[in-house]
Amino acid sequence: MADIRKKLVVVGDGACGKTCLLILFSKDKFLEVYVPTVFETYVADIEVDNKQVQLALWDTAGQEDYDRLRPLSYPDTDVILMCFSVDSPDSRHTGVGELSKSRLWMPIAETVATLGVKGKTLVKSLSKLLLHSLSEGKISCLTLI
Repeated sequence: MADIRKKLVVVGDGACGKTCLLILFSKDKFLEVYVPTVFETYVADIEVDNKQVQLALWDTAGQEDYDRLRPLSYPDTDVILMCFSVDSPDSRHTGVGELSKSRLWMPIAETVATLGVKGKTLVKSLSKLLLHSLSEGKISCLTLI
């Protein structure tokens, strides 16, 4: 049983890699076929500073049609991970704008993975850093990594 439980919501434009990132991290599988997500949850158990941490990973729809539904996943969130495509840097502004409008007062982490970076390693490292920073009160409203 996990010592700590945290909720992480992933947001970003459609087809930017949110679902692939979460499935790779939680199930160690890579999706070869794109299937649009409306809403999905995954669980990953990791160890941080010799403590078991259970991450509830919430995958959200990136399509504009779901703009009203997406904020329903925000309550009780510990961390929001904004994803965007390096092929479309403008997609970064979509997530930032939406979260600003939602007036969320929670930690937000933004990262970009370049070709050659293993998604699972990236998310594990990011998760450890975020959880450590959260526990020490080092993360403010918006943190860019």
